[in-house]
Amino acid sequence: MYGFRYHLVTVIAVFMALAIGILLGGSIGQDMFANEQIELVSRLEEKYSASRAENSKWSQKANDLEKQTEQFDQLIRQMGDALVPGKLTGKSVVLLPLEQQNLRELSMFLQRAGAEVPTIVSLKDPELLLTNSILPTLAKMLAVPEDSADLQRLTQANVELQGTVRSRPDAVILLGHVGRTSFPRAQQFELSLIKELHKRNLRVIGAERSDAEFSAIPMYRMAKVPTVDNIDQSAGLLAIVGLIHGSDGHFGIKQTAETLLPSMGGISAGGAVEVKSQ
Repeated sequence: MYGFRYHLVTVIAVFMALAIGILLGGSIGQDMFANEQIELVSRLEEKYSASRAENSKWSQKANDLEKQTEQFDQLIRQMGDALVPGKLTGKSVVLLPLEQQNLRELSMFLQRAGAEVPTIVSLKDPELLLTNSILPTLAKMLAVPEDSADLQRLTQANVELQGTVRSRPDAVILLGHVGRTSFPRAQQFELSLIKELHKRNLRVIGAERSDAEFSAIPMYRMAKVPTVDNIDQSAGLLAIVGLIHGSDGHFGIKQTAETLLPSMGGISAGGAVEVKSQ
């Protein structure tokens, strides 16, 4: 019969064996895990290096394209400096931005072309204009500026007029949103505004920046309004002059554009300059 000392030694031996097994197993597992980590890091480094090389290549291409765009914009600007002066002599243009934005460059360009920009209409609360049926009043005020009662009603509806509408304008330039907006909201307001302006036989031109988050050009086209989608670029400014001068169509650099520039007295060698959408 086995004594207590035998059983004690047996238990100790078992636990020692377990401990040694755990230590050995853990050591081997750590080595395997370390090897897997090294292999994984190595693969990630390879992918990172490849991605950096690819990004560097595309970054160089983007820089080259940006330089070409700047050179092209400079060429268009020089073309405009030669062709624009006096092109819009006798024309009156009203600017109607749908949100606050810097219109100094556009206004100065139109004036350099000979146009008068007597008024900039600022809409403080488009929803208020809809609910209070102010849009017909706004359209009437632009078409028949002599009615002082209309001006008073617009002022009460937070419509701000910078300048004075002295005569019926030859064109109303509707400048679309710069930031994000929703199509239903734009459709509700802009289309209603265009409808009222058309009722008064006012020529409406839709314009927006090339970097506008929401493009209203498809909606303007649906409303039969000529458009320019890059008013922040020299080509867009030239296109605006062409539309006020009497051209028609949809110009710019986006997929909705038909051509880059309208024909404007030889500005594009007797025809429109085509641009392929990306």
